Amino acid sequence: MEVKFKKHVRVILDLNVGDKVTTDGWGPLLDNKVHVIEEIFPHLNGGCGSGFLVKISGYPSPIDSDWLDKI
Repeated sequence: MEVKFKKHVRVILDLNVGDKVTTDGWGPLLDNKVHVIEEIFPHLNGGCGSGFLVKISGYPSPIDSDWLDKI
């Protein structure tokens, strides 16, 4: 996914809806399990280190894409 952020700035996320991922260091509720990306939300104005929130299967709220490893 690619999002235009400013006049000459684009932010690219190398994940897509449908990709299989695992979490890395998030916690025992999600780590060591395979999840599927359901939705991706650009979140470029603070509160999210990577600039993208991702909704994964098996968890009700979006999480920062920094927690994810693509399989």
